[in-house]
Amino acid sequence: MTAFPSDEELHTLLFAYEQRAVHDKDHLAEMMHYAETPTCRTQVLRVHFAEDAGEPCNRCDNCELVAAGVQNGVDNQVESTFAATTVTLETIHGVVQTTAPEALPQPKLSPFAVGDAVLHQRFGPGKVRDLEGQNALVHFEKGGEKRVLTSFLGPAA
Repeated sequence: MTAFPSDEELHTLLFAYEQRAVHDKDHLAEMMHYAETPTCRTQVLRVHFAEDAGEPCNRCDNCELVAAGVQNGVDNQVESTFAATTVTLETIHGVVQTTAPEALPQPKLSPFAVGDAVLHQRFGPGKVRDLEGQNALVHFEKGGEKRVLTSFLGPAA
């Protein structure tokens, strides 16, 4: 017969699990900061290992981008482009800054507009009454109003 753990053992296990979750979230936040920083990555590593940040390394990808702008005589243009492409997001794990806003989820635009004539394989011809993301409220001639995904609709001929 299996002996069940006591309440004290369960509380100890739960506490250890919660501590590991906090620790893992902290590590993930540190990795995200390193991966998405627009500043010198070597400086980020130095600070992580409790050293003085020091001067930029001039070897990492971020330093090379800044150096490329300086060599072309466009010193402020690269830095302003960096600042323009850095996006700050509030997440449940804290603030995240990214230099890759193209990787953020983008809402898909519907290929239809309100009032467009559409055709559905099963319900036949209809007219778009309302759109919300990829969902369309369509009034079909034979079936009345139905909410369908726009991927199931085609333009009426």
